[in-house]
Amino acid sequence: MALAGAVLAPAGAGATTRAELEADAIKWAGTGPRAVFVVVDFHDSVSARAEFVFGVRFGDDSSTTISGLQALQALGDETTLEFTDEGGGFITRIAYTHKGRTYEGGGDYPPWWSYWESSDFGTTYVSSWTGSAGHIMRDGDAAGWLNTRVLWPDMPSPPNGPRVTPRSSLREDAIAWAGSGPREAFVVVDFDDSTTQSAEFAFGARFGEDSSTTITGLQALELLKDETALDFVDAGGGYITSITYTHKGRRFEKGGDYPPWWSYWESADCGMSYVMSATGAAGHQMSDGSAGGWLNTRILWPATPPSPNGPRVTPRSSIEEDVIEWAGSGPDTVFIVVDFDDSSTRSAEFAFGVRFGEDGATTMSGLQALGVLAEDTALTFVDAGGGFITTITYTFAGRTYAKGGDYPPWWSYWESDDYGASYVSSATGAAGHVMMDGDTAGWLNTRVLWPGTPPSPNGPRITPWDRRPATARRWSLYW
Repeated sequence: MALAGAVLAPAGAGATTRAELEADAIKWAGTGPRAVFVVVDFHDSVSARAEFVFGVRFGDDSSTTISGLQALQALGDETTLEFTDEGGGFITRIAYTHKGRTYEGGGDYPPWWSYWESSDFGTTYVSSWTGSAGHIMRDGDAAGWLNTRVLWPDMPSPPNGPRVTPRSSLREDAIAWAGSGPREAFVVVDFDDSTTQSAEFAFGARFGEDSSTTITGLQALELLKDETALDFVDAGGGYITSITYTHKGRRFEKGGDYPPWWSYWESADCGMSYVMSATGAAGHQMSDGSAGGWLNTRILWPATPPSPNGPRVTPRSSIEEDVIEWAGSGPDTVFIVVDFDDSSTRSAEFAFGVRFGEDGATTMSGLQALGVLAEDTALTFVDAGGGFITTITYTFAGRTYAKGGDYPPWWSYWESDDYGASYVSSATGAAGHVMMDGDTAGWLNTRVLWPGTPPSPNGPRITPWDRRPATARRWSLYW
């Protein structure tokens, strides 16, 4: 059913716990004191992935094992999951309906789904030798069904759960809310124009005080216009030709690229996946939990839907988690990102936090922040004068990173007022950049050519393995 004996694991990441896998289960079936987990991955190598984790309880009859096929059958009996078994656990079709959308896949090549086994809560998988009918699962075991070509490397679904974004995740990503009522819809606005850095924002629209059960995508956008800093131009019938939004003093504004209106997308699963709208925003009836996406880009196929994860305006908590070292003291904080990328070697990026304000100061310059880091951490730098930094050195985990500016011979300096979600090349330089609580500065070692590449907004790429969250695990192949 797959390439037997293949083992996949998250490189260096800690083991997935049972509690994590239980929390990721989208549906449960069966009863009893024991439980196994089933991961179904509809990935077909050409369209968007859709992955779901299920739990199956068993053991009411004192049994201590269940086969992978029996677990799938239990899900078929008690959930909206359906499958076709050609005999002996050779599954040629699986379908699952979630929030009104049906996911369906037949095995690609060969024509059955590949089957995988895990005995460590999905931390690692082994391509099954016995198939689902012969796989004896015990309490806590996991099985994975993968719809993809059985070509090397064949990747089972990660153990991090379904990509059907929980509503709680999209709710947390909403940068602003409008409206009132017991129901919620979400609007994602993506200012990407295919040539500059994207800026994406998620909004929430509450409705239903008048007992209505739906709201159109256009009505949701109108609510946001009435109650937030978002504005738009409607050429008629929901053909939006311009959207603007001001966030933390920065104005984002775009007109539709080609054609001259924004493309509109629909999502019935809290932004996990989108389909291009057949009705447009005025005709899209959004129910509780639905999402609509506005994308400013050329409508060429395949077009890219808005980010399913909400705004790229990184929450402050996210960049705080990425900080590798802290310096200074006081009630206020700024963040410094240092990127040693020299355009020819592997990038090494580090995020630092600098606390200040014990003396009552409410601002500090980017150069002052770098100076505090030099005093309190293993970072050093050479200032040719006025904040023209020619060399930065930093030692981390026994390795020393040292670079001089490429061309010109000083490091480029960047400013961000949204926790690193977006940067602008500094007009004043580090010495003149006045940073307030929450601001971010970026030092980038690369040629200052336009468009310049700002430092990573996500902090260091050298993330200690014991700090990597489960959702950030990368997969590697080994024997």
